[in-house]
Amino acid sequence: MRLQRAGVTLAAAVTPDADLVAFITGDREHFVRTLGLQPWEDTPLVNRKGVCTTGHQIASEETEGSGCHDQHVAWALRQRLIAELETRGGFRWADLTADEETARRAWGALSAVAREQLGVPEETWAEIATRAGWKLQEATDGA
Repeated sequence: MRLQRAGVTLAAAVTPDADLVAFITGDREHFVRTLGLQPWEDTPLVNRKGVCTTGHQIASEETEGSGCHDQHVAWALRQRLIAELETRGGFRWADLTADEETARRAWGALSAVAREQLGVPEETWAEIATRAGWKLQEATDGA
């Protein structure tokens, strides 16, 4: 898969760790800077949940010149980032919001990827886990 945005092609190679860290930590500025986005354009942090703002199916690749192409590119990159995190951690992204036991295991796996593989600082990860409703110890149990 190749993604295009304003004439720039994003290769489908393994996602750089910096992109994964930005995705996990919610660093919108990283994506604006690295993808050359305008302030109003979507980043991979936006979850469009099926359709763009003009009503196209978000997975559609036939949006060039339609005014919503950035949303589709951002969604495709979001899917690549999630797939990479799932592969590295051995969990499913959807499990982060599943029943408590499943979510606990998924958060533990994501915690291991974030802190051990990507080097997200402990205090940053604690803030992320807290915002998601977990205490750090709970989010890392089973990791």
